[in-house]
Amino acid sequence: MNRYKAIIIDDDPWTLIDIRACFPFETNGFSVVAECGSAEAALPVILAHRPELVITDIRMERGSGLELIRACRERGLSNLFIILSGYDNFEYAREAVELGAFRYMLKPISDSEAQQVMQQAADRLAQMKERGKGAAAEFADEGDTFERIIGYLERHSDENITLDELSRTFFINRTYICDLFRKRSVKTLTEHLSDIRVRKACSLLKSTTLPISTVALRVGFDDARYFSRVFKSIMGTTPFEYRTANREHA
Repeated sequence: MNRYKAIIIDDDPWTLIDIRACFPFETNGFSVVAECGSAEAALPVILAHRPELVITDIRMERGSGLELIRACRERGLSNLFIILSGYDNFEYAREAVELGAFRYMLKPISDSEAQQVMQQAADRLAQMKERGKGAAAEFADEGDTFERIIGYLERHSDENITLDELSRTFFINRTYICDLFRKRSVKTLTEHLSDIRVRKACSLLKSTTLPISTVALRVGFDDARYFSRVFKSIMGTTPFEYRTANREHA
């Protein structure tokens, strides 16, 4: 079973036949899933099939191969494009490279050139797939590490938690921890910790008659005044007002 899908595009039906004959699709793991006679007609076909490889003529009556690359990139597609051209034109080649074309090939294409570029395309796609797996694994690992840190904060929020301590506990450096919170949350480590402490303080304020200074210490704040400021910034009210309001509604 072939691993990759390919689409070929040219406004000359005989050239489409030549492309099929010249490029060894099957032996390099490709299946040609569609043929199109113009760039205009090709775009919806590409969006429907999502081929890994597109081989297209550069100049056609309805749209160009370069316009097609641009349209695909604007839609977030990263498929490989091989541009075929009968024009030894530097500007065409430069624009193709800028748009991210995989190869710019001048007609007529020899069998050896076609074989080489197909092997290169298959190799590139295999590399992209491996990088994708690596990125996915890294993303999953990051998510797992982030969740473990959040769990640690929940369990130890009454302690003096520092970046250095987290770094030693999880065997990762301080910068990585900060980057992890930037990537995984809209809140910083300090803001997460404050949220946890204030949430636990709310529970104590509602369920006990402990002095506010004692509540502050219980949840991890050494300074009662600082605790009150943080509490008000999160809850919109002071600890005393929060306790009074919740007692009145009990």
